[in-house]
Amino acid sequence: MLFTPLETVLIAAGLSLVVGIASRLIGDKKYVSQSQCHELHGDVCEDLKAFKEDQRRKSLTQFRMLRALIVHNKDIPPEKQEQILNETPGVE
Repeated sequence: MLFTPLETVLIAAGLSLVVGIASRLIGDKKYVSQSQCHELHGDVCEDLKAFKEDQRRKSLTQFRMLRALIVHNKDIPPEKQEQILNETPGVE
């Protein structure tokens, strides 16, 4: 069976329309309203803020523990201990 170009275009347009309508009906329930989006965004921001605060607290604890190890290590000379303890992170 052979189709003319016009028939081919009309069939393709019809199939596109059917697929578009079907996907809209099936996927429509996955969309959220703007108010739900703002609410979810607020929840995610609060969770992220809590996570960052928790990570900062843990990092500070580890930093203090490392400083205590350096201070109580008798194998490191006092000059080297002083240099390590007064060192600013990220600065060469």
